Amino acid sequence: MLDKGYDGKELFNQARGLGIIPIVDARKMRKDEDGTQYKDTNIYYYENGDIYYANPETGKADSMKYLGYDKTRKAMRYEHNGKVYRLYLKDDERIFNEVARGSKKFKRLYKGRTAVERYNARLDCDYGFEHHYLRNLDTIRVRVQLANLVMLSMAKTHVEKKQTNYMSMYNFN
Repeated sequence: MLDKGYDGKELFNQARGLGIIPIVDARKMRKDEDGTQYKDTNIYYYENGDIYYANPETGKADSMKYLGYDKTRKAMRYEHNGKVYRLYLKDDERIFNEVARGSKKFKRLYKGRTAVERYNARLDCDYGFEHHYLRNLDTIRVRVQLANLVMLSMAKTHVEKKQTNYMSMYNFN
């Protein structure tokens, strides 16, 4: 889970090669007010993950329902009026993903990034890792483990004392 600064095809392919599904917010790199047409179909997609079917009969753009990822074909599945369409990852590796950007699952997973960012900020600011002069990786690992131990001890103390005003500092999932 990374912020939009890491949005890029090369990084996504490298992550996928390691068996990692990239959950990255989209950068605004296109001026696609009308969307990008998928091949020669009536399907249009946007960087934020919205997928629409341009209905030629009504002239209206209908939102398509996400049905999940097809591992065997490496494609996202969408449905419109009972017909299933597949959008293949290889056709736009930056936009199409194993977890569709417009899906509830993507949004839920991406929210987890903020907890990681809070933890990293706490390590940097509160425990002195932002301006450190350590160069030995083993020493850094020991200091991070000690910082984790202190944070867990503080969390345990707050739970035991029923001090719920501190609970937002800790993620117990």
